[in-house]
Order: sequence, then structure tokens, then C-alpha cells
Amino acid sequence: MSSLADSHTSSNSLQICLRAPFRRDADYLGHFFSEELLAEVHLLNEDSLETVRDGSILVCTQEALSINFLTLLKSFLHSQPSWSQLPVLMILDSEFTGSEFAIGLRAELARSVMLILERPAKKIELWSATRSLLIARRRQLDLRDQIETQAELRRELNHRLKNTLATFMAIYRMSLRQSEDLNGFKQRFDGRANALVGVQEILRAEDPMRRTLRELCLRVLSPVVDSEFEQLVLQGPDLEIDPSAAFTLSLVLNELATNAMKYGSLTVPGGQVHISWRVVDETETALEWREINGPAVVQPKTRNYGTRFIEASALQLGGVAAFDYDPAGLIFKFKIKSSRRT
Repeated sequence: MSSLADSHTSSNSLQICLRAPFRRDADYLGHFFSEELLAEVHLLNEDSLETVRDGSILVCTQEALSINFLTLLKSFLHSQPSWSQLPVLMILDSEFTGSEFAIGLRAELARSVMLILERPAKKIELWSATRSLLIARRRQLDLRDQIETQAELRRELNHRLKNTLATFMAIYRMSLRQSEDLNGFKQRFDGRANALVGVQEILRAEDPMRRTLRELCLRVLSPVVDSEFEQLVLQGPDLEIDPSAAFTLSLVLNELATNAMKYGSLTVPGGQVHISWRVVDETETALEWREINGPAVVQPKTRNYGTRFIEASALQLGGVAAFDYDPAGLIFKFKIKSSRRT
């Protein structure tokens, strides 16, 4: 029996929600689940299912099946998300286990995965039934995680698409503003569009080349900054970064650049972006993004997807992101693991 208990950790422990109102069922079952299966046991009353969570298994004895409790349970089952079918273990007297009562019970609680044991349930039967229900629940939780992952991927794809369209429109407006004729517009627009393609290769992790931090900043920012107004200022030592860090940092820089084009210093010709970096020690490099001469900055009331994405990416790089919504211009600071000097 230890294999079932051993398969759980404190962060993902087996949780039993127990409804056993009569006799000594609660003591016997509670002791079995907590002592032999190392489960976290919650005793339920007739009018509450608050402790039932995604990882729970519900265990009920026959006496628990009052009209009030069954009504509450049916309502709970119907309120479950689409991926969920609550695992339920019923322990019934022998005359009910194979009767119309059991058939009707399964029909009433159709939004559950139900197993029925005959009283008195032996320990090996309890262990086997719990294991089966736990496997079923794990599959459901895996499906939940897949659904959440797909939803997050869709959100990121939509966000990337919006950023790419915003960048494309910025390139168009910048090229149009600087061009006196159609031929000049074509040359400028083609050059920046090709640079944007190069950025997308990095963002799709299809560009495994090692490069310096300065080269990476130029590669990501060059399509959207106006060289005539010297909109991009870079300052820092030559540091070579590995491809995996370059990919994540490119996403961060692209996100900041898109935000600057939509709301910040890159919305006006005289606005600038200053990117500086310095080696803190052998393991850490500090990087700062500072916007200058743009519109007055107002701190957002909520953390949007882009902000959360940048913070998560900074953590992935081994650092912590910090935003300063200075009215004179957005300041973003974070630290990354140091790369080697060139």
C-alpha cells in the first residue's frame, strides 16, 4: 500500500473529503486514509462541500446520502468545469450495491467518476479503489493543464500578432514621413521590413547565432527607431550572450519597443530609447531601458499581459524586473546572468 502514499508529495498530496455521519465509519476510514495512505482528510457536514478541491476524492458512506446532501452534491457536480468529473467512492450495505438504488445513484451523480464498495470495505479494496480514482483524477488534471496551456499559447500568439502589426504600421509611418518620393519610400520601407523579418527569426528561435548584447539591441530595435533623430542610444561593454538568453531577451526588448511605439517615446520623432548595461559581478549583468522626450507617462491601473510577460521573461533570465513609471519617461531595469566579454 505504501506505493500510493509514496507517489504524493506535500505539494500534491492526496486529499480525501469524507462524509460518514454514523457508526464508527468516520474514525475507521479517517484513520485508514490519513495513516496508511498519508492523505489529507477533511470531514464534511451535510450542507457544505467547500473543502472539495481539484485534487480531491469524495468518500461517502450510505448514511451520508440524505436528500439534502445529494441535492448539494448534484449542484456541485453540475458546476464543475468541463474537464472535471469528481471521483466519488460510495460504501454501501450489500443489499444496495447491485440494486436499482446503485443504478439510480450513478444516474443522479452522472457528472462523477463513481466506484461502489460493499460494506464492510476491506483495506485492500479501499486502497485499490482509491488508486483507481486517483489515476482518473490525475488524467483529468492533465487535461485541465493542457487546456490552460493552449489558452495561454493562444493569448501569447494574439499578443505577438498585435505587436507585429503595430511594428509594421510604425515602419510604414516612419518610412512615409522620411520619404520625398515613392522610390525613397520603397527603399526605406523595404530595408526596415527586411530588418523586421530578421527580428522575427530571432523571436521564432530560428536564429541560433551567438551575438553581442549590442548587436542584439540593434537587431531588435533597428526596424522601429528613426536614425535621423538618433532615437536609439546604446551604452555598455561588449558582452556575448548565448542563443537561449538572446531569444528571451529579444522577446523582452521587442515587447518594450512595441509599448514605446504605441504609448511611449517612439510615438514622436524626437523621442529616444536609451539602453545601458553594466557587469555587476561574474554572475550578473544589470540592464536598463529608459525612454526620453516622449509623452508624459501615467502608471497603468492594472498589470496587462505585456507587463506580466516581461516579468516572467526576466525571471527566466535569472533576474527580477522593475518598472518605474516616471512621468518623464518609462524606466525598466532588470538583471540577467552575466555572459562572457568579447
